[in-house]
Amino acid sequence: MWNKSSPETIAVLLDHDIDNVTIDEEVVKDEASATSQVAMQDLDGMVPLHLALKHADAKVVALLLQKEKLRVRRNRYESTIFRRDKKMRCPLHIATHTSTDLSIVKELLAIDVKKETTRALDSEWCTPLHYASCRNDDGDNLVALLLKSEQRYLSILKAEEGMIPRSTDWKPADFQMAKTHYEYSSAFLWPARNAAHCLDQTNKSPLFHAVKSEADADVITELLRPEQFYLKKFDSLVDELAGILQKSNNAEMQGSLIDELSNRCYFCLMFFDITFHTIALGTFIYSSEQLIQGEISYAEVFVIWLCIGIGVLRELARFSSQHSSYFLDLCK
Repeated sequence: MWNKSSPETIAVLLDHDIDNVTIDEEVVKDEASATSQVAMQDLDGMVPLHLALKHADAKVVALLLQKEKLRVRRNRYESTIFRRDKKMRCPLHIATHTSTDLSIVKELLAIDVKKETTRALDSEWCTPLHYASCRNDDGDNLVALLLKSEQRYLSILKAEEGMIPRSTDWKPADFQMAKTHYEYSSAFLWPARNAAHCLDQTNKSPLFHAVKSEADADVITELLRPEQFYLKKFDSLVDELAGILQKSNNAEMQGSLIDELSNRCYFCLMFFDITFHTIALGTFIYSSEQLIQGEISYAEVFVIWLCIGIGVLRELARFSSQHSSYFLDLCK
């Protein structure tokens, strides 16, 4: 697998593995020479299935998955489709990031009966959907497949447990603690929220990555559907998203975006900002006339300072949501 050998060579080696144990062998960087360790940095902890997916070799992936079906496991979480490398990536992460063959992803999801890996988190808190959202080649079909598979997972979960987990916020401490249990503990494999609503370590959602990487319009359309729509931490890219929707001429999606924005605190602050600016301007003109006539009172001064205070609070709220990108807008 390391040298990207032909499927025929891999098939011969696998045929001689009667007990099907070689599919579980890991790449261990520390056991290699100092020179090789640099090249193995991104491969540390990977099993053959990871490597085959990294090479995007559909035939070799099919051979390995066939062996996986024959492998006797104590429980399904020992399967190679759930195995994590040192960056906590499961095979589905690698497939959605590198593979251009949709059939490969379908093969992985076919073995994952409950479709749990659609919510797998890696060390950067990314789900496979994060990687798929950055794609331009057949990305819309890949995103649609992952979202459909996740809905399958939710329906199974609801049937088994009678409920769907509520959204929860994961903390770094929880993440580190769970690392030691990832191979056999189903609880760590997914967060209790939709993959489209998951934020990575940089607080970016799949929709953010799709817009930022200028993904295909169909990918963005999939992520804008009501059940997937999520704009938290998205303020710095709202203009780009609005531009994409304007070009798409999709009235339904445009209406959804307007409705979503109108419900947000950010929109309310902008509305109040305009209102209080209007009040402040009117009060300033009136107070100026009163000052000239020598009849100005504390009331007019108080109203102006109140409006200034509202404006300052609005800017602090905007800075809190945009951080460094706040200073890139010269209009401010």
